[in-house]
Amino acid sequence: MNHWKLEPYMKIKMEAGISNNIAVTEKHQQLDNATMNSKFKLGQVVRFRNYKRNIAEHEAYFIVIHEGDSEKELELYTLNTNRLFPCGSTVIPEFPEEDLRLVNLKPKDILEEEIYMFKKSDESILTGAVVNCIGEEEFITFSLEDSFLVSNMKVEYHTSEDRMMRGKIYVSLYC
Repeated sequence: MNHWKLEPYMKIKMEAGISNNIAVTEKHQQLDNATMNSKFKLGQVVRFRNYKRNIAEHEAYFIVIHEGDSEKELELYTLNTNRLFPCGSTVIPEFPEEDLRLVNLKPKDILEEEIYMFKKSDESILTGAVVNCIGEEEFITFSLEDSFLVSNMKVEYHTSEDRMMRGKIYVSLYC
């Protein structure tokens, strides 16, 4: 049986202030399955069709970090904290073709949202609320650069340690 090991993490490439520590979420081992090729591609932003939210809640957004095929399951990275999943966690949807919808993520969609930033050397996790998106693009997209999915825009964060930081969103993929 073929096993895939994935260690995704998200970090901000620092422009000033705090060192560039690396954050690692829970390690996963994926087993082979018999799913068909997925229409969802690496780096796309999706949401669940049936995510029931109340008026006060924002939408839950996910990034495709592993495309589904006959070898492995589709795997998603939780971009923003929501009532079901904390930011930085990974999700394997049971019926992706029926449950997921592609999203054009606008900068305003993640304002005031909590984003997982990185795990510090003392093992504490730093999160941040997005307070501004910097760039002229209409939508936030992610493209593959080396072993990272990198956002096309910079964002400013107000961190859980009461600091301000700026940088692109990086989601790293290690197989």
